[in-house]
Amino acid sequence: MTHSALASKCIHSPNGYFPRSDSIRKITIHHMAGVMTAEQCGYVFQNPARQASSNYGIGNDGTIACYVEEENAAWTSSSYWNDNQAVTMEVSNSFAGGDWPISDAAWNSMIALCADICLRYGIEPSYTGGTDGTFTEHRMYAATGCPGEYIHARMNQIVKAVKAAMNNTAQWIKSDKTGKWWYRHADGSWTSNGWEFIDGEWYYFDADGWMVTGWVEWDGSKFYCGKSGAMVTGAQTIGGKRYWFGGDGRMFTGFRQGASGAWYCYGKSGAMVKSSTVRIGGTGKVALPK
Repeated sequence: MTHSALASKCIHSPNGYFPRSDSIRKITIHHMAGVMTAEQCGYVFQNPARQASSNYGIGNDGTIACYVEEENAAWTSSSYWNDNQAVTMEVSNSFAGGDWPISDAAWNSMIALCADICLRYGIEPSYTGGTDGTFTEHRMYAATGCPGEYIHARMNQIVKAVKAAMNNTAQWIKSDKTGKWWYRHADGSWTSNGWEFIDGEWYYFDADGWMVTGWVEWDGSKFYCGKSGAMVTGAQTIGGKRYWFGGDGRMFTGFRQGASGAWYCYGKSGAMVKSSTVRIGGTGKVALPK
């Protein structure tokens, strides 16, 4: 039996599958028309009365399950011709209704699974909007809205992302829902809770792998990442206040002599003190610009 190593479980369906008489040369993406786990969808397809199945299912949390082994065609697309040559997958929605969106986790697993299938079967990803492309949709073969407007509107984007994954190309990926960015490494992994040097700049990624903008507390120091996400250095105006960041990005506090020879004081918050003088050790004074 053949299925992707990305599938963490198999929930085999008895419904409508048959040994393929054609080679695998396509991928057809469907949506579950509901918020489901990979297990829940698998249990639905285990019911013989359902008269439907798919090769794979991807849950809202990104879990991948195999329902019908790849050497068999699943009963998925209302088309014997398509199902006989396509690996089919059902993808959970993150919201029921509207344009039927999917979660970032489901999206990432979908791209990874498609890339794995294409690499193993020598499929060149293409989407033409018709049945001649290697990526097809249920709506091409039946009067249905499947795979939902969210996926349908992004078929070209899906093909592009699958090609990048196949070519082991690292890339920035933006969440359609939150507008946040993460950086996908060539092997599909990502940095979390730490810094990464990308294209000549340092970026910080949170526990979930999202790029951080604004203040970052790390290793006992404060840093600041601008709107682009890149860590700042040198003199910076943030929220109307002046700060200084060292070459390593750490926020500076205390007295610092500028290039002109003038001294500047940065308080505990890191903001430059605005008063005309600052007392040193309770005795001397150092003049500061107003």
